[in-house]
Amino acid sequence: MSKRSKQLILDRLKGGLPLRSFKAQVTTKALGLQWLDTNTSLDSLINILTSLSAVVRIARARKEVQSFLKDLIIKNQIKKAVLSVDPLLERAGITTHLLGEMGVAVQKAPNSGPGFVKTCSQADLGITTADAMVDESGSLIIRAKQGNERALSLLPPVHVAVIEAKRRVARVSDLVGLLRSWKDESPDNLLPSAVHLITGPSRTADIEFTLVLGAHGPRILHVLILDF
Repeated sequence: MSKRSKQLILDRLKGGLPLRSFKAQVTTKALGLQWLDTNTSLDSLINILTSLSAVVRIARARKEVQSFLKDLIIKNQIKKAVLSVDPLLERAGITTHLLGEMGVAVQKAPNSGPGFVKTCSQADLGITTADAMVDESGSLIIRAKQGNERALSLLPPVHVAVIEAKRRVARVSDLVGLLRSWKDESPDNLLPSAVHLITGPSRTADIEFTLVLGAHGPRILHVLILDF
């Protein structure tokens, strides 16, 4: 492409963009991390998640977490599970010991590479944590890191995402602040290698416009919200 042609395209783009309004948007406080007030109702978020075919459960005590897992394991005939390594799961009481008592063989996540990917592909259930929820879209935000690898949430047919009720932002645009906070917290001042936005279970309607769940990932998504 010649310099003249390139400049002509750029001039046309500039002529069609409201540059002033754009600059005003990117300098708003949305660039800072703005968690929703903890008193904000969860009803709207739950309705959106349910409309996306996700199953939502709010646990206000450890015994409710255990009841949730027991029901899920029986209903989905879970025999093998992979589990991320995160203090939040320990606090919720979701451990290899607990799942073992329920008859589930568990592989924790510090491993990586082809062997671990194969383990995840053979598991019935993947349990991970999530870093944030977006109220306007019902999206879960999960950053890839050691102990919370992508295969955990992508390959098993059933995915459980565990998150604290307070980890909510209002809009997708608020994720800019979240990304900045991760970068600032990083010893190397780097962003995560990947950030996954999960909006309901995997789905497609490519064939004759028929909705199919689990086409490219989990067919069942459970969101376990911890409120304790």
